[in-house]
Amino acid sequence: MNFSIKKKISICVISICICFTSLSAHAAVEDIVFGDVLDSHGSVMLLIDVDSGRIVEANNTAVDYYGYSYKKLTAMTIQDINILSADETKAEMSLASSEERNYFKFKHELASGEIRNVEVYSYPFEEDGKTMLFSIIHDVTEKTLLANELEDRKKTMYWLGSIFIMLQAAIILILKKSLSANKRIQKELAKSKEKYQSLFDNMQEGFALHEMIQDENGNPKDYIYTETNSAFIKITGVTDPIGKTIKEIIPGIEESWLKKYSGVALTGQPVHFDHYSHDLKKYFRIHAFSSAYGQFASILFDISERMEMEKALEKETERLMATINSLGEGFIATDGKGIIQSINRAAEDISLWSEQDANGKEFEEVFKLYDGDDSLVEIAQVRDTLSSRTAKEKTVNIFLARKDGENVPVAITTSPIIGSKGTVYGTVSVLRDMSEENSYREKIEYMSYHDHLTGLYNRRFFEEETSRLDTARNMPISVIYADVNGLKRINDEFGHGEGDKLLTETARIFREFCRAEDIIARLGGDEFGILLPSTSSEKAKAIVERIMNAIDEVHLDTGPLSVAMGWETKEEEKHSMKEIIKKAENYMYKMKRSDK
Repeated sequence: MNFSIKKKISICVISICICFTSLSAHAAVEDIVFGDVLDSHGSVMLLIDVDSGRIVEANNTAVDYYGYSYKKLTAMTIQDINILSADETKAEMSLASSEERNYFKFKHELASGEIRNVEVYSYPFEEDGKTMLFSIIHDVTEKTLLANELEDRKKTMYWLGSIFIMLQAAIILILKKSLSANKRIQKELAKSKEKYQSLFDNMQEGFALHEMIQDENGNPKDYIYTETNSAFIKITGVTDPIGKTIKEIIPGIEESWLKKYSGVALTGQPVHFDHYSHDLKKYFRIHAFSSAYGQFASILFDISERMEMEKALEKETERLMATINSLGEGFIATDGKGIIQSINRAAEDISLWSEQDANGKEFEEVFKLYDGDDSLVEIAQVRDTLSSRTAKEKTVNIFLARKDGENVPVAITTSPIIGSKGTVYGTVSVLRDMSEENSYREKIEYMSYHDHLTGLYNRRFFEEETSRLDTARNMPISVIYADVNGLKRINDEFGHGEGDKLLTETARIFREFCRAEDIIARLGGDEFGILLPSTSSEKAKAIVERIMNAIDEVHLDTGPLSVAMGWETKEEEKHSMKEIIKKAENYMYKMKRSDK
């Protein structure tokens, strides 16, 4: 790190709390450079001029975090990254500089434009008559997002555990060249030590200093505690650890801990890792770094509560997915941009897309839906739901283009997922394959309008079509009325099976000699009716004659087929179809009597 402050700035690190006195202060502050300590650590640190708000210094972690170069970042003011007005930011810095408050919650904007939630600990000190703020910044966005998610799951989880990374306190002193300046440094050092010790003792995170113990060959075999804060004792439950080795405190210490820590102490390379201690029965997040060869400091967070919540959340998610996969209907979840996050097995079966292939794609790319009322028009189901923030339901004439190219009828309902603060987090769609249901409905509809024996239309349909066709453009309209002779006798003498043959043979001949647009119906028992739109009386007569000739050629086991037929034609609107049908029926009975 290149510092813009002309004078060398040093930090009174861990050893200040233990043994530094006025005899060695000058040497101690020259041993550890402020930038070296800050840049060896994984936390965001900024040095801010209170009057101008300018960022005087920033460590490497701050440069990486905010995404600006060191030069760019130290040319900016805190207002450039803090989502507050200049007056609000200045007011907050005033509170920190007067030590009325040291803890703040802000939203900071990164170079990428991303807004992150942060917690800030700020401590003032004087530099050349100017008030500076030393700020330690923790990113708590993950905690905030998880807390919101848990709240939206209706209290199935608890708030996230403790925040990450609280760093050792640092107090900055100015090194003077003269003897009088050195005395002033001693005075400032004592004052800084007192502030540092207060901050150190009040850290929420556990902090400990250690020294590695090596065997005769120089291999690390243990480490001893040289300093801890009260939070460390509270978190670990280990009392009076100073002067004790880790193997004395935790005889069953895992070798992986020793290996990681020895690497830090002997190479100076910091590490960050999560670990479960079987002896302490807790999960820890640990940050370890070295200030001198053979020594290391560790900051640890108890993340047991968070890990338990994550396990519970994972278990809840598994249970939810097991339930969803057991559904007979397709289930599709997307994020707020319409990108598929998960689908269940039923959705895979309907669409022929696997969840692995579907996840990460836009909903409309995988589930191509079309409105089939007139022509196939694509439906933007999820996009419409997200834009309107309301549920969308499609149940009639909707088709899904499956992965194999086949169109299948479906019904779909899509609802937005809206958080407690009105944020739309995504959508949930329920998809149902309507093929079987449509087939069943068509079958029911067919049965409601057709005679089950002959397959012809029934009386209900005949009457509805009579009303529908009764228009001027269909005139002249002719009606044929027919009656199968001897049906009762055949049923009585030969059984209903032979009687059914008479009816089905009659229906076959009617179909053979009538047009596709004609309506042929079995009106009940042995009676039939035929509607002939746009057919004159002469044409109706010719059709009747052809049908009768065909009937005369049919001879069944029970004897010749005999059918009496009559017809009538509506040529003027003033006549009703009911009247026309009655006349056709009367004519049929007249023909029937004449045949006897």
